[in-house]
Amino acid sequence: MSKEKPEVGDVWVNKDMNIKIFIVGIDKYNSGIECLLYDMDDDFFYAKVFYFLTNCEYLGKSKIKIEELFDVKD
Repeated sequence: MSKEKPEVGDVWVNKDMNIKIFIVGIDKYNSGIECLLYDMDDDFFYAKVFYFLTNCEYLGKSKIKIEELFDVKD
């Protein structure tokens, strides 16, 4: 479930700044700590999952699939 375990394509809101956040990637550092790559107002950041879950609120899944982001018309 995305609310308990963030996934690519999720939409969250930062509780303090009231800014929508889009999860665009999940990565692990050498230590094995899972981090999220997210887009906040066209700037990209990394955050540890625990920090993210305690400071953000889950809104739902994005209507756009990440696979469709780079589709082009013929």
